[in-house]
Amino acid sequence: MYHPRLQSFGALLVVDADCRCIQTTSTNLTRLIGFERPEHGQLTLACVLGKRLSQRVRRELQGQQRLPGPLMFIRSKHRHARFQIHAYRAGEQVIVEIEPLNPRSKRRLLGTVTERLRHLVEATHQQELLDCLVNAVQQLTGHDRVTVCHFDSDWHGLMVAEALGKRLPSLLGQRFPASDFPVALRKSYQHSPVRLIEDVNAPTETLIPAVPGASLNGSFLRAPAPERQRYLNRLGVRGSFSLAIQGDTGLWGLVFCHSPAPHSVEPPVRDAVRTLVQMATQRMLLLRARQEARYLQRVQDSLVLSARARSEPQSPQQLLHEQAAIWMKLFRAHGVVLWVNGGAYQAGVTPTPEAISQFVLRLERTHVHSGPWCTREIGKETLTASLAMPEQCGALAVPLPMSSTQRAWLFFLRPEQVETLYWAMQPTTNPKPAVILAPLLGLKR
Repeated sequence: MYHPRLQSFGALLVVDADCRCIQTTSTNLTRLIGFERPEHGQLTLACVLGKRLSQRVRRELQGQQRLPGPLMFIRSKHRHARFQIHAYRAGEQVIVEIEPLNPRSKRRLLGTVTERLRHLVEATHQQELLDCLVNAVQQLTGHDRVTVCHFDSDWHGLMVAEALGKRLPSLLGQRFPASDFPVALRKSYQHSPVRLIEDVNAPTETLIPAVPGASLNGSFLRAPAPERQRYLNRLGVRGSFSLAIQGDTGLWGLVFCHSPAPHSVEPPVRDAVRTLVQMATQRMLLLRARQEARYLQRVQDSLVLSARARSEPQSPQQLLHEQAAIWMKLFRAHGVVLWVNGGAYQAGVTPTPEAISQFVLRLERTHVHSGPWCTREIGKETLTASLAMPEQCGALAVPLPMSSTQRAWLFFLRPEQVETLYWAMQPTTNPKPAVILAPLLGLKR
């Protein structure tokens, strides 16, 4: 029979839906809280938590999926030992998790968090913000390496910020393939944004007696899967603490805290770190919105400059001559072409007029709607593969309605861009496809 595996830094109870009778407990309950099981009779929640606290748990869970916040209690035989409990519903059962609370100055913790929040709010760009975040998290948790991993559109992970100690190697700037972050793992962070593994090699606990149907998928105490254990061992990591960074379109990335030795993180510290991550996420969204607004303002300013020429009509060649440098800078292009009435007006590095003419003919046949057309790879795109564009890699074509039957075209062109990617600590050179997009560094998947 399957026995769910649990980490030993906390104890777990599976209780009936009324929060009265305990159906099963983790094997370390007695060892962790000094609880002696009754030899006869039904084991109840009041036996473990006391009558008053068990009534409070039952009252606060009425009509709710989980407790609104953690509760604290002291065992009467161990007055120096404090414990914290979380409780939530899982189907027809209630899962109660118990963790010891070690003495720590809450005032000092609050002061540290307040100071770090101030630094986050003062950050003026994304990299400064992420650097501030990893340093703050490392100060609070004491992990040897704290990194921020950002997911690209293909779910490959790039380490974009790092605070490093002396016992683990740097991962900054390296990429990890999407296979290291399977779909199930990414989805788990949507429901459980905080994950702690105190010791990846520690013996695990099970439930006694075994209860069929007990779902511990949402338990904070669940032990890592065997494949995750092997993965962390390959990285030389025994203690791991990770938090999700949720962007406005989904999972933007993860904060990873690693240590080469077992490493505990107390509940108040976990809550403080989560607060920092949430604040940093909101700040990042704000910085992105500001950056997008500045970029759109620059585009609008260039259009306003062009609109001033209405009182003094300009030829397409004059218009392109005045605006080409600004447009190429805005769109990070190395060439721009304005096609009007069968003529090509060009600036920068561009194809021949004959190639542009063929390009326009194909666009007129296949691209009938009013939106822009773009490609990342001209040499592989069906529409452009046979055209003579040897110095171009990316293209953006914007239709400009001249009348109900005629359109002009504005083209932006980019060269091939090559970058060196470090995949799992091994460098490889790979062409970076050129795509015509606004130069944003925002919070995008």
